Amino acid sequence: MSHPSVNIAVRVALGLMAMRLVLFFINADFPYQEEGFLFLLLSAFPSLAIYAVWPRKPKTDFKKDLVNALRLTAVFSIAMALFIFAFYAFADTNYFPNTTDVIISRELSANPDLNQEELRKNVTEFFSIRNFSVLATIFFLAMSFFYSLLFSALKKVVIK
Repeated sequence: MSHPSVNIAVRVALGLMAMRLVLFFINADFPYQEEGFLFLLLSAFPSLAIYAVWPRKPKTDFKKDLVNALRLTAVFSIAMALFIFAFYAFADTNYFPNTTDVIISRELSANPDLNQEELRKNVTEFFSIRNFSVLATIFFLAMSFFYSLLFSALKKVVIK
């Protein structure tokens, strides 16, 4: 097995996917459940980047470390972005309509003079599964690049 193994990123992604699906299908409603999942999801990026650049024999240079870390974190990013799209499109189909209703009710309570039909149209167009998935993909890939660059540079500075 070569280091770093892409299988590790896939296993981490599959573990998070399985956890999220199990919690959804058993109707678990723990306090801060969504925030906890988001924390685990976001903490996987630095963990995978550290795993990818962890010193082993033979020594690698900055570019090789960056490519290795980016490969692992990008695989994880794409896998999780696809899962998030599929999860909200097929499993938790009520999330976006319910959140849209909450957003609209808050806007109308803050400003009752707003046109409700136009507000609903605008919120529904902006707050959609497609837009959310695109933004999540961009954000995940940006995090992949950031953590890959950060930990590759830290390794170069700390371990000379």
